[in-house]
Amino acid sequence: MSYTRYCKCHFYEGESEHWGLLDRKAFAHKGAMPHYTPDIQVSPEHLTLEVNFDWTKERVWGTTKYDLLFKGHDIDKITFDAINLDISRVLIGRKSVDFENTGKKIIIPLKKKFQLGDRMSIKLDHSVTRPVAGIYFTKPDNHHT
Repeated sequence: MSYTRYCKCHFYEGESEHWGLLDRKAFAHKGAMPHYTPDIQVSPEHLTLEVNFDWTKERVWGTTKYDLLFKGHDIDKITFDAINLDISRVLIGRKSVDFENTGKKIIIPLKKKFQLGDRMSIKLDHSVTRPVAGIYFTKPDNHHT
């Protein structure tokens, strides 16, 4: 199975000399299975991120608050990607709620089913020590001071 798409970054109004076909298969790792973006049932309208850093321990902690808009019907859970992220608390509004941390995702069951157009604020208290992606603690060593 082969996928070929136009490179949308350079296709806009054809101003770039190197726009053209982009072979997505050439970028995939050997054995990678195709995966597609799921239908968006819940959309973030606003995000507030408060973070703290401990440079010595290579630790990041803080809170993330999402203001969400529901774009589907009968939504009974919210799932966030959270690989190796420690979540200590989840608040919906001001109320602490139960959640499941699979090590890859945070799954938050909802007490009621939300409908198209409903809104919600949800806040996660989180931390990570020595993150492997996203934030890197780069320090001087013997070769770089």
